[in-house]
Amino acid sequence: MAGDTVLKLLLDSDPSLQSQNKYIALNDGQSQIDYQYCKSFKYNQVAEMSLMHAFDVDQTALFEQLRQLESDNVHAQWLLKTHCYFDFSYPVVDITVKAEQMPFVVQAGLHKNSRAKNLLPNYHVLASKISDPEILYKFDCFNYAQNLLQPRNYSSDQLALKNILGGWEDFAAALSRVNLKISADCQTYYEQWLEENQRFMPIATYLDQVNLQNFDYNNSELTIEERYCLLALSGQKFKILT
Repeated sequence: MAGDTVLKLLLDSDPSLQSQNKYIALNDGQSQIDYQYCKSFKYNQVAEMSLMHAFDVDQTALFEQLRQLESDNVHAQWLLKTHCYFDFSYPVVDITVKAEQMPFVVQAGLHKNSRAKNLLPNYHVLASKISDPEILYKFDCFNYAQNLLQPRNYSSDQLALKNILGGWEDFAAALSRVNLKISADCQTYYEQWLEENQRFMPIATYLDQVNLQNFDYNNSELTIEERYCLLALSGQKFKILT
């Protein structure tokens, strides 16, 4: 949901900020993580909570490591990434997504964290049993979309994906509302990233259907990702769409 790019731009904006993640470059529309740095980070559970397998994090150990991290240097400012929805004792900013942006998250997420790159966990018992790659991709699309609809313990500070994708002024204003500052020097990188991600944006037909609460997942004008988002929004179980 663009979290890596947001974090990269904030870190670039303020060199005094520290994180468990560093970024190498913009690659195929993705702010590429320096995995070597992350995996060698002093506190392994703090590193782990930022990665795709965050569900393996030991919550007790994580909270202890966060306390140790804070006590290492009480003057240091940390901006940490997490995939864990724990009840943290620190300020949290959640990136939130509405139905209109679901196809962007599904398509971009499965493209950038694909099974071919070994970055998509076997989150469901059936995932390892589906041998047909086309059906498996459809199964992933549906479950990714359905996961976006699950209840979350969101913090009071929320950054909407709509605003992240809304252009530089909208993005900077949204960050300011949650007390985060971005440098104008980052605008070129942001606009390049946004341009490279236009291919994942939902089409007007999908947006119209969502606005009308018309979850017609059989509409052949839509991409397969958009159709599975509508299937999830309709509240139905997984089925193979053709």
